[in-house]
Amino acid sequence: MVGVVGAIDLLPSGKATWIAATLAALYIYAGNEKGSNGRAGAAVLGALSVQSLWGPTLFSLFTVYLLRADAALVGVALKLTRGGFDWHENVISTQGFTVGIYNDCSSFHNISLAALCWISLTKLHRPTFIRSDFKFGAAACLAMIALNAARLYAISLGRESFAYWHDGAGAQIFAVTASFVIAAICAWGASIDGAKHE
Repeated sequence: MVGVVGAIDLLPSGKATWIAATLAALYIYAGNEKGSNGRAGAAVLGALSVQSLWGPTLFSLFTVYLLRADAALVGVALKLTRGGFDWHENVISTQGFTVGIYNDCSSFHNISLAALCWISLTKLHRPTFIRSDFKFGAAACLAMIALNAARLYAISLGRESFAYWHDGAGAQIFAVTASFVIAAICAWGASIDGAKHE
């Protein structure tokens, strides 16, 4: 037991783990034939690496622009449906209430998680992608953006709404709903028979 715990200390941590996982995924993918389970497993390992390292790294490069886009999207929706709202940069405000949109709250934050779900469920069903798989992958990512934007809209309505959707029961309701919707889209896409929908 002590040896196992000691060996765990030797494992790389953080970024090094996901760089190694990316290299392993590329090696496994290159070493297996098209349509093999090895390539399917490599795709899932690659998706895990993207979700854990490459997605957040890429997101950080464009954070300022994505947060501004979020604020503009939600700000326009609020202005059209409720009135009295304005936005600047990544801040939405109305009569005495202001909400700042930051990285973890962005509509684009969980795209890599939606993509991981899509690749995992698809590759669990079949080792080779078919044309319709990419439509369902895009649908899962767009659904994640829409769900996160709807939550930002609700959070921006006022203090009570903020408390409910950001810190209260609404946060758990959102998490369960988003997980169900994304998993349902991905499972639906994975269940399609390639011969019928090529």
